[in-house]
Amino acid sequence: MDTFLQKYLDITQINASFSFAPYYRFLKKRIDGTDDVKRRMFQYFASRIEEAGVQERDLSADEISGYKELLDILYVSLTNITIDGDRDLWGITAPFTSTFAYGTPSLYRSFVEKDTGWLKPEFESNFKEIGLAALKNIYHTILDQLYGIANPSKDEFIYRYIDNVTGLYRFFKINFGHDFIDMRYNNELPELSERMIAGITDDDVFVRYMLRKLPLTGFEFRGFGVVTIADVTQQQIMVYIKERLWKLKDDVSCIETGFEDLRLAVKSLLGSNKIEIGAMPFIMMNGRMVRKAGEGLVGASALTEQEVQTFFKTFEAGAKPVVVDDIATGGTRHPLVEKILKGTPYRTYAAMPIFYQQKVYGVVELFAIEPGLITAERIKLLERLYIELAQLMKVGHEMFENDIRSVISDRFTVIQPSVAWKFDDVALAYLQQQKVHGKVIQKVPIVFESVYPFYGAVDIRNSSLIRNNAIRADWQLQLQWLRKTANELAQFNLPYIQQLMQQQIEFLKDNNVDQPISSETISTSNALDKVLRKLLGALSTEQPETAAICNAYLDAIDLANGSCSINRRNLDMSMQQAIAGIDTLLDEMNSRMQEVSPAYYNKFRTDGIEYDLYVGSAINPQKPFSSAQLHELHIIQLEYMRKVALANAAQQHALLVPLQSTQLIFVNSDVIDITFREDEKRFDVEGAYNIRYQMIKKRIDKVHLRDSEERLTQPGKIAVVYINEADVEDYKTLLEEQVKKGLFVNLEHLQLEDLQGISGLKALRVTVNEN
Repeated sequence: MDTFLQKYLDITQINASFSFAPYYRFLKKRIDGTDDVKRRMFQYFASRIEEAGVQERDLSADEISGYKELLDILYVSLTNITIDGDRDLWGITAPFTSTFAYGTPSLYRSFVEKDTGWLKPEFESNFKEIGLAALKNIYHTILDQLYGIANPSKDEFIYRYIDNVTGLYRFFKINFGHDFIDMRYNNELPELSERMIAGITDDDVFVRYMLRKLPLTGFEFRGFGVVTIADVTQQQIMVYIKERLWKLKDDVSCIETGFEDLRLAVKSLLGSNKIEIGAMPFIMMNGRMVRKAGEGLVGASALTEQEVQTFFKTFEAGAKPVVVDDIATGGTRHPLVEKILKGTPYRTYAAMPIFYQQKVYGVVELFAIEPGLITAERIKLLERLYIELAQLMKVGHEMFENDIRSVISDRFTVIQPSVAWKFDDVALAYLQQQKVHGKVIQKVPIVFESVYPFYGAVDIRNSSLIRNNAIRADWQLQLQWLRKTANELAQFNLPYIQQLMQQQIEFLKDNNVDQPISSETISTSNALDKVLRKLLGALSTEQPETAAICNAYLDAIDLANGSCSINRRNLDMSMQQAIAGIDTLLDEMNSRMQEVSPAYYNKFRTDGIEYDLYVGSAINPQKPFSSAQLHELHIIQLEYMRKVALANAAQQHALLVPLQSTQLIFVNSDVIDITFREDEKRFDVEGAYNIRYQMIKKRIDKVHLRDSEERLTQPGKIAVVYINEADVEDYKTLLEEQVKKGLFVNLEHLQLEDLQGISGLKALRVTVNEN
């Protein structure tokens, strides 16, 4: 009998047989242990099984239909009196199989073909993800029965699909009952770590781990499974929308595709595919509420800017939605809405203002061709999402502001408030030159002399090695798919495609070695993928009989969703999470430092994040810079580097790929000068001595201890590099005090190896106390 796994994941057939035996044993046990009225009912059920002679015998697929009366008994005995077969979806299958042996009329009416027991075609195309869910479900059952490792959600799966009739999302909760399934493993059960299993949050990773540890080919399953399906669209659609909204908030890179999915989900919540939805974030700029060009207000070309501003101001005055049921009928007229819908087929319109921290951040628009669709009840449904919509508007608001700032940065320069006064002075000097001489005759340098430099680097340990491993693991998955696809296409006599696929197979085999993967190698792989993707796409169109084979491979190598990029996706997601946490803390550090004294701060991405901060009287001439302020900045820097280390350690369990951070501070011997380079629109150090400071920064990230292979930077530790003892005295005192307080342990004084052009480097290193 075919299984979910064969049908969707091409896994070897499960050894499963339909049998009444586990159920019969259950009845006999209840008969022996029960004296109440149910005992007679159990005796009757058991006697019917005995009369049929199937209390121990397995039944083939062809035989099952001959035992309908026994299947009816199962239905009666395993469901409660409130179950309505014409309404409730309930069925029986052989263990972990996708053909139904028995079901309620509503199950066959809604999901299953009566003659074959298979899912109806409209669900076949949408049910691919259930292959993974079935595997997960099987292994959770195995872990529960054979290892005593329970999972509260092992028997439940939420399935989402687009209804062919309405075009809207529907959600079904599918429960798998395994009480009457016996399982036997034909080999010795391996030891499994419950902690390891509990730590795997990705379903695909979990299934691959279990397939490797416990191959299903070693199991025999006997009995039957019970499947219950319930429509949970009303409950789940709200959960789904909230999840999508929070995901968009946290990952703006998928805003376009994510918003289309969100639009469909909101339509599903409202229960109509005829209602169109738009989100229009705006910002306050120069006293006006400004929206992005092309966003919102339906056919906005008929509106003047003044009319748009008037419409927006109505939301500032009151937070109530604007609703017009039908612009084509009499009653209260709304001229602005009539203009909004002018030139469009839409007749009904609503605009709901979204406030964030008591300020209007945008508007959600609803509009439809058919009057009467946008009702007060539907607007109330949207209002249940108000907090999430406000967060989304805030994201849109920030993206809009960032777009404007980006244009300014591209066209002009980034000028921070702490140094803006200097640019003002120079700009005034240029204007005076133009007034006197008609042009700028002499450049005015922008220099800040004798500033204290603060440098720190938070690196992701072994990030290049981890990325190489992820790429190599994905390539091995792709290699399996290439071999499988080449074998399946062999029957069609396609010598050029076969040759290209063999070339890519050899390429992936040759690069399955433990060494760094060069950019040229990655480019070659991408080029081979591109050519093969194009050829298979064309082949599936020209020879439709190859479409299933070609599309399966193309789906597998899809970078966004395919199985052959799962390791890179997991790494990218983990890297984003890790860097985002570091980034937030460093921004907090900068804010705290700016409170002590205005400073120029520059942050840039590498394999982690590096930052420079320059502070001193030259940047803030109105107030002398003191040693007390310098001491306070040292405290803040150490405090936040410690917070980064702690946050990264605490984050490890939530990362799909563990990524550990290292923390490094470099203390310069003296103050330096920084100069703004007009041609490059950035600050840089000036003078030979100051350039040496930059050179040291670039070379110490991978420095080793003297006469040792040990790297200075280590996860869970903070390293402070210096040259002269006097320069680090304040840091040393602070670290000694914080060791006594229990914030750090094991203060080390280290000598470092000589680097090219650099000698005499030393370091203090402490371990962050995670307790």
